[in-house]
Amino acid sequence: MMEVYPYKIETWFAINNDRPFTLLLSAGFEDRGKAAVLCFGSKAGQLASHAIILDYQDLEANEPNRSEIINIAQKHFPTMEILTSTDLEKVIASCVKRQQIGETILVDISSMSRVLIFKLFNALMAADIHFNIVYTEAEHYYPDKQFYDKLKSAYNMDKMGLLDKYHELEETEVIYSYDSYVEFPKEFKGRPEPGRSSVLIAFLTYKRSRLQAILRAFEFSNRILIVPEPVRQDLSWRKELVELINFDLIMNRPAEKKTLLTLDPFLVCKELESYLDNAVLSKSNIYLAPLGSKMQTVGSFLFWKRHPEISVTFSQPKRYFKEKFSEKWRDTFLIMYDRLREAIE
Repeated sequence: MMEVYPYKIETWFAINNDRPFTLLLSAGFEDRGKAAVLCFGSKAGQLASHAIILDYQDLEANEPNRSEIINIAQKHFPTMEILTSTDLEKVIASCVKRQQIGETILVDISSMSRVLIFKLFNALMAADIHFNIVYTEAEHYYPDKQFYDKLKSAYNMDKMGLLDKYHELEETEVIYSYDSYVEFPKEFKGRPEPGRSSVLIAFLTYKRSRLQAILRAFEFSNRILIVPEPVRQDLSWRKELVELINFDLIMNRPAEKKTLLTLDPFLVCKELESYLDNAVLSKSNIYLAPLGSKMQTVGSFLFWKRHPEISVTFSQPKRYFKEKFSEKWRDTFLIMYDRLREAIE
């Protein structure tokens, strides 16, 4: 199944029909942010027409990766523009122009935040821009296996002392920021009905304060907590790690635990759809917290497009520590626009 969707980009080069393209990507600090612009630029030749690079506010924090991405784009793409990630009107206007002259739009989400993915996809679809999604896996992710081993050992010795050990390790390893804040963009507030109870569907994350910030901001009568399960065998231990980090949230009732694979957005959308058969959810205001993998975020977006009455909330670290993030990269995947439209219709 994974050889079919998402496509590996080698498959896309074989079916692209020699159509020029624009690549839209973010200038983030992860190594894998360079993968798509390097691969598409070097392999596509004259088909690589234009690059749109989105800047985050803290430019210095994304160096030297930001400059490397820009240099690669300048080398392989005849034209390029650098826009801010907050100015989506200019981004959309540029994509409209490129589509009108017959170019394919490729959107690389590898270095995009989850809230940016939602906002960008929503704006692109509102403008009737047909875009394909590009995503590159990292080679190494944080927290790493050593962090997991230490936490697992602490859990085996003292289940009640696990959280103390987690906070000790987190502050030592500096994984993300200890503090997070909630974002609740107006376009994703949904249509909650007064008097109804609220249910949270949340993807568990390795930074527990991201979910805790949401739990503090809203009151929920029930929770469905989704455990991300890596597809890669070398990362299988990360499923148990996220359960250890969030074990008390899983154990606290009312809560229901689900498990979803990390790489197939259409499976995610289908599974989220099945949750609506739940009698409690059908009579509740639903809040969705897409804190999982990037592809799970895509699946969450497709689900929300099918049900815009659902409220979507995000949480962001107040500060990122790029030294303790992902390193290097592996395969790059691509999802075709027709498949996206099929999933939401």
